[in-house]
Amino acid sequence: MAGNRRKPPSSPASPLDVLRRLWRGIDPGREGPPRQFSLGERPAPESRPSRSEESRPPDLSADLDQNLERIQVELDTGRNSDVVIRDFELALKPRRRAFLLYIDGLADRMTVSESVLEPLMLLAKLRPEASQGDLLCAVEERLAPGAAISRERNLGAALEKVLSGMTALFLDGSREVLLIESKGWEKRAVGRPQEEPGVRGPLDSFTETLRTNTALIRRRLRTPDLTIENLQVGRLSRTDVAVVYLRGLTNPKLVEEVRRRLRGISVDHLQASGTLEQLVEDRPNSLFSQILTTERPDRAVGFLAEGYVVILVDNNPIALVVPATFTAFFHSADDYYLRWPFGTFARWVRLLAMFLALFLPALYIAATTYHQAMIPPPLLLSIAASREQVPFPTVFEVILMEFSFELVREASLRIPSVMGGTISIVGALILGQAAVSASLISPLLVVVVALTGLGSFCIPNYSTSFSLRINRFILLLLASLAGFFGISMGMFLILLHLGSLQGFGVPYLSPIGPFRPGSPDVVVRGFLQSMEGRPAFVRPQDEERQPPVARRWSAGPEPPAGQGGPDPSGGGSV
Repeated sequence: MAGNRRKPPSSPASPLDVLRRLWRGIDPGREGPPRQFSLGERPAPESRPSRSEESRPPDLSADLDQNLERIQVELDTGRNSDVVIRDFELALKPRRRAFLLYIDGLADRMTVSESVLEPLMLLAKLRPEASQGDLLCAVEERLAPGAAISRERNLGAALEKVLSGMTALFLDGSREVLLIESKGWEKRAVGRPQEEPGVRGPLDSFTETLRTNTALIRRRLRTPDLTIENLQVGRLSRTDVAVVYLRGLTNPKLVEEVRRRLRGISVDHLQASGTLEQLVEDRPNSLFSQILTTERPDRAVGFLAEGYVVILVDNNPIALVVPATFTAFFHSADDYYLRWPFGTFARWVRLLAMFLALFLPALYIAATTYHQAMIPPPLLLSIAASREQVPFPTVFEVILMEFSFELVREASLRIPSVMGGTISIVGALILGQAAVSASLISPLLVVVVALTGLGSFCIPNYSTSFSLRINRFILLLLASLAGFFGISMGMFLILLHLGSLQGFGVPYLSPIGPFRPGSPDVVVRGFLQSMEGRPAFVRPQDEERQPPVARRWSAGPEPPAGQGGPDPSGGGSV
């Protein structure tokens, strides 16, 4: 019959047909192309409130079920497994319904159970005729002592607090919610500084927890003038940002400018302080950072005492200090813990390292390519003999070695820390020795590149070291084109750019350009007893850091009262 007719066997596919089907993405053993997944067109947005509606979130209702329904819709409790809603009844006659709302992992379960649920479920002495306000007051007073409690009428504001680790208590018949402090997420302990290690001084550093960082500052500045203002940045992340300053000392215009820039940031997600730095600095396209970063609480406190503003970002162990000047990037905390000759010598070594990291390869190219007459004849003959077998021009030789050094540096940062130091040292030795043996580079260039790398490692600030590395390549190319004239032109352009930079209204080269006399704490770290004034370029409200005679014990014994000397009442001597 026709219905039982068999399909005639197909002829075997030729190799050309197999290649053609593979080219089209079709399995040769299948009849058609494989099923592929596609996202398709852009989907329509879900039914979420608009931004104008989010700016006016609804207030709480007196109906507990209605509040619960709103929360389930806002937090999508059917899918979010970490949202915990605990229904229970207060021990009243008649019993009163309530429920707790918190995020598992952000709130401490022991705090919620022992400090919230147990006291509430054992309440038995509340008067049945108590009004709603009296009930809230009674519940608030019977919670565990020491817990921070606040009230909120707005549902959106309450959910923001819950998403930050607090626990919300909703009572039936009440239009207010009680927010109880119960943060208890996992956090890293206070450890040693990684980017700014020191020989002397404290060994603690900032962590990823904002309150831990503010406590480290409070421990060092026990004054009621220390002010910590909290702001939130990011429409989705709601990242907590703390603005820290000393009231009565820091310039109010500087504080207001910091507030204005932070409130003017409109982003969905703020990841870290490095992102915030780029969003608030004056010239983010510059190679030089205009905001100082530090992970040491003692250094942040030192800047606060001089009239600066410190910005702390939650989930990040790096603090931002504004305004920043160019010379501040070459200072370290050890400069103030050591004696003044040692601190001054260390600063001079860093400045020499900066010049080596910036100009040494360019000077080598200019001297060996354009200005051989400036090199002493014995050294010139040695350089010529070492480069006799090198087939590349000097500029290509230097670029090759600099790029290889950057590869080793980047590899040492990306591989595990246990192997990083070993691989970086072995890699540099093997690369240098192999390149010299293969006559790809001259031995003198290995010394030049090594000194350049050591100079960049001496810079205390990572961003400044990065900017010097990039500018080194620019000067290197200019030296290959015009010798010392190209280096001079590049240096002039760098100084011109630095002179045009400002950070929060302060010239970048202050106090050198424009020159502002003050305490000897720029290139030279002066005597501690002679550092009487605060930096004038930050315009602090109190420019006197300490009295003219800080070592009062060395001024001789104090005369008895009424026989001369300073009057304790402030009226001068008699």
